[in-house]
Amino acid sequence: MAEENSLTKYLSFPVNREGWLFIALFAVVAWVLGQIWGLLGWLGFFATLWSVWFFRDPERVAPARDGVVVSPADGVVKTVETAAPPAELGLGDKPRVRITLLRTLLNVHVNRVPVEGKVVKTVEVAGSFADASRPAAAAENERLGLVVAAAAGNRPVAVVQVAGPVVRHLSNDLVEGQPVKAGQRAGISRLSLDPVKDLIKKFKGEAATATNEEKASFSLGHLVTRVDVYLPEGVAATVAAGQSIIAGETVLAELA
Repeated sequence: MAEENSLTKYLSFPVNREGWLFIALFAVVAWVLGQIWGLLGWLGFFATLWSVWFFRDPERVAPARDGVVVSPADGVVKTVETAAPPAELGLGDKPRVRITLLRTLLNVHVNRVPVEGKVVKTVEVAGSFADASRPAAAAENERLGLVVAAAAGNRPVAVVQVAGPVVRHLSNDLVEGQPVKAGQRAGISRLSLDPVKDLIKKFKGEAATATNEEKASFSLGHLVTRVDVYLPEGVAATVAAGQSIIAGETVLAELA
């Protein structure tokens, strides 16, 4: 019985409101393809199931203790290194610990607040939609930054969502001056219709909006999205490269 309850909990999850339009589009396309050829219909059916999985929005429980920095995203830690934060965050150019998180198209893409405190800055920067796993993507790709002044010591923790070739739409539900809790929902990185529009333009003989770099040979990096976390100066990370992390629950650092 316990195993059955665990399975039910794993398969029962809410879907983020931004996903319903895409799920409906996948379902309609699957039905149309099914009228053409049964096999295509089945492929569309499984693609629809994947879209539901992509937009799932499970509940998370953050650690109860004060001064913890939790992961803003699901995925895997790619690197833990020192780097200067992007200029648009207004945190100066002194290097600090940066934790780079990568998530695949099978991970939850709802973002969460990293630390309890107050939102002091939100900023969006236009850029390319090249492979987000590249080191240069932190400065070249389109990105959305969030800075939270931690309640513990009033030190800033920054999160930067980095867009990629497939997941291009970055959203933030928070506003400057808003008090927040660690693990609170902060928006979603989701699919964009732009790649489909570019494909249609190609069929029509029009120029696609993608740059030459974005049109380069396909790589696995096209299927991942990236989130960078910048810790306050003097704070060390408690995670390591290769570690799997869960948004709102995995502790990335301790401010105390």
